[in-house]
Amino acid sequence: QVSNLRDQCNLLNQNLSLMHLRHQFYYNFLNIEEKIYHKIVNQKEKMKKKDEIIRLINKLIIKVKNLKIKGQAKYINKERTKKGKHNKKKKKKELY
Repeated sequence: QVSNLRDQCNLLNQNLSLMHLRHQFYYNFLNIEEKIYHKIVNQKEKMKKKDEIIRLINKLIIKVKNLKIKGQAKYINKERTKKGKHNKKKKKKELY
């Protein structure tokens, strides 16, 4: 309770000023909070993309390793068949 109108008016103005400051604070706080939220979402999306790229790279590495193994196996099989043919020719020569 205030004794005169002037004091009452001053008190109301102070309250309005405080309310305005409070609203400004919450607006800025919420704005910062929203920016942080968007930053976190963007970081998560980037991490998902990086994880996907890493997963694809790992798949490719495995494929390349498998191809190398298959290539080595083919090379070994070719060498075996060459040796087998060479041995057959020797045996034929020995027969004549």
